[in-house]
Amino acid sequence: MTFTGEPGAGKTECAKYFSGFIPVNDRVITIEDTPEWHYAEVNPDHDCIELKVGETMDYTAAIKTCLRLNPKWMFLSEVRSKEVMYLIEGFSTGVKGITTLHTDDVRKVPDRMLNMAGRDGSGTRMENDIYMFLDVAVMIRRKEKHLKNGKKEVKRFIDQVGLFYREGKDNKFLMIADDGEILTKELPDEYKKRFAEAGIYDPFGCGETDSDSGKGSTYGAQPFEAPKIKDEVTLTCDESFRKFREESVRAIMEEAERGTYLGKKKSFG
Repeated sequence: MTFTGEPGAGKTECAKYFSGFIPVNDRVITIEDTPEWHYAEVNPDHDCIELKVGETMDYTAAIKTCLRLNPKWMFLSEVRSKEVMYLIEGFSTGVKGITTLHTDDVRKVPDRMLNMAGRDGSGTRMENDIYMFLDVAVMIRRKEKHLKNGKKEVKRFIDQVGLFYREGKDNKFLMIADDGEILTKELPDEYKKRFAEAGIYDPFGCGETDSDSGKGSTYGAQPFEAPKIKDEVTLTCDESFRKFREESVRAIMEEAERGTYLGKKKSFG
């Protein structure tokens, strides 16, 4: 999974938010030169190893080291150069991962990665690997609005969501959301299968998965009973989830702007 956008859009902060949904026992290994993830600090009970890139270890060496440490998830703070080849190779082993890169459209991700790989990237084969092992790209956009009182209002939001996959021998791309609006809820069969294996039968809904309940999943099989708030107000599933998501992302973004969403952590390298 890659989060894209222009510099300062909030790619890492958004990725950090979604990383909070990773199961506590899944080993996460972060790789970065400048501390930004703070995964161990934010999730102190999670299994995490943090590798710091520097003079003694570059990104390529760090990715190779990471794969020897049996990770479930690999976080690369930003993909910039030829290390992209080892990142995709890591994903091909079944390791899940999150990274960020600079681009203004999720459809440009494969070309950006091929350009970063340079001549060492074997054209068609690497392009096929990108479509095979990179699942989704999310673009974050930052908009500024100048208010009459002279202050500036900054809005960050998910602009685009796109899926990469292969169908037979063909590389495919599906734009799920654009300009902040969902375009389609019809997913490729491969993605439907993956969601079903995770006990999720309505990816655009909200409810309990098999692993959450310990029972057969009712996800998408019957109406979800919305929780009551103070026994007075009842929110629908979509409304309650949207409110939770918006408030959580807003809080993280505001803390990032103030420089308070930081913490100390141990690192290797």
